[in-house]
Amino acid sequence: MIVSRKISQYLFRGFVPFNAEPEVKLRYASSVYIIFIFPVIFAFRTVYASGVPLEDMSSTSLCVEYKAMISGQTITKERFHSLFRSHYLMFRYAPIPYLLFSAGIGGTKYSSFGKNDLIDFKGNSGLSGTAGIYGYSPAAWGFSKLTAGANACMLNSADDSCRYRAALIEPAAGVIFLLGSMFSMSAGIKGHILYGTREESASEKSISFSNNNLIRGFFSATLHNPSGAAFATFSLDISPSVSANWKNGPGETSFSFQIGTIIKPFLRRNKKFIDNFHEYDKMKKQQNKMAEELKKGL
Repeated sequence: MIVSRKISQYLFRGFVPFNAEPEVKLRYASSVYIIFIFPVIFAFRTVYASGVPLEDMSSTSLCVEYKAMISGQTITKERFHSLFRSHYLMFRYAPIPYLLFSAGIGGTKYSSFGKNDLIDFKGNSGLSGTAGIYGYSPAAWGFSKLTAGANACMLNSADDSCRYRAALIEPAAGVIFLLGSMFSMSAGIKGHILYGTREESASEKSISFSNNNLIRGFFSATLHNPSGAAFATFSLDISPSVSANWKNGPGETSFSFQIGTIIKPFLRRNKKFIDNFHEYDKMKKQQNKMAEELKKGL
């Protein structure tokens, strides 16, 4: 209960430039490859879409969800602790089997904790967007799926003196386990790549920054009703350098919570088709007549 209360408090509290450092540019180039090329290669074989009951999605359905996330990571060579909070309204769509796109809009809030004014920062919430591409394999042995994909979201947070702008790129690969009609779990490895700039309001000076530990393990659990119309997911990812000191939020750890619904207009579409098919009643009568004649013949 104490841990869940702490997570809730942290959750609900309160674009790399051309002049970036070489280290940050290298991470940016690697991130572009990971988020765009890597998912395309694996899209038709695998998916990372923790939280969404993929077996309930189709080309005529739309997933709508709310997602809250808090992520702790160390930044700069001095390894100062920072905290990234986000809240999104998200939409997911699967135009063809085994391929899922997501997009959302919401707000982010950023804090960093250091020994001087340059590092110590507690920003306000700012407008943000998120997007992702996912692929997934058919179920193997009836209860598991290989997974891979990537998601990106933008950090935008400012106070009176400066503004933080950054991108968080999260490629991932793992396995989804389908444990009955109402429960599933996923686990695997993901990237956690945060990079961006701190922009001074007075001097217009900008300083680039990035996080230190880029690899994490992840786990998520999803509960959904048998019809697949609604679901809820809790997700956790942890860095090998996880810190036990959570005074200023989770250290090298992220938590997220999702709740959503899958809109399925199948019945309405079928009814509309029947209503517009003017020959349906005539064919139904003919079918009944043929059945009666068949009975008389017997």
